[in-house]
Amino acid sequence: MKISIITVCYNAGAAIERTIQSVLRQNYPAIEYIVVDGASTDQTLDVIKKFGTKIDKVISEKDQGIYDAMNKGLAISTGDLVYFLNADDTLIDEDVLSGIARVFLGDPSKTLIYGRVKQSNVSGPVELFNGQFAIRTLDDFLQKTICHQAVFAHRSLFSKIGNFDCQYKYAADYEWLVRAYKYNPNGFFYVDKEIANYVSGGRSYQQGSITTEEYAKVRLKHLFSLKHAWYFSRYVILRGLKKRVLNEKW
Repeated sequence: MKISIITVCYNAGAAIERTIQSVLRQNYPAIEYIVVDGASTDQTLDVIKKFGTKIDKVISEKDQGIYDAMNKGLAISTGDLVYFLNADDTLIDEDVLSGIARVFLGDPSKTLIYGRVKQSNVSGPVELFNGQFAIRTLDDFLQKTICHQAVFAHRSLFSKIGNFDCQYKYAADYEWLVRAYKYNPNGFFYVDKEIANYVSGGRSYQQGSITTEEYAKVRLKHLFSLKHAWYFSRYVILRGLKKRVLNEKW
């Protein structure tokens, strides 16, 4: 079972080497490693070139954002399983891929396996990202999601439901996960293991209000129910009140 690992990056020269090293340290033999660079202007490409043929495929060209880059990686990948590891994030140890492969091979009905990530921020302490990860119903997506650095998906799932929808600049991975769950909820499987070290504070975090709006749009599209109507109306009301207070202060 071949596993395609895709790293997308842009001006990540200070961080990408530790990401690459964490992939190359894996003790699993059937790995296809792909790096999709957004035409970096720093030393990113110099770092990538240091590893030569240890990285199977490299693209360096301008893109329309992180999800466009992820889709490019998908298009040239050939693995049975697909995993995205962002620049600056690292696999937790050298046994991650071998353990995930055993789980998939043990039950071919599984289409998506996810675990936990260890979350850290450059300016803060490392702590376990320990939310309620066991998604059991579609409504669970109203309050939580799964960090994509913890997700391994079977290629067949992308073939069935499509790739990331780039109309969402910050929440396309969330939207894809909701689609995947709607398509085959029985194919989701949670493993109580740490998968990766995840450095928070990326673009989705930095664009917090826009990301929140996109999440609301995804929920309205895929999860609408009486329960969701309450969550969505509460979000709209609170957002309106916040704007009103800020305007009055101004």
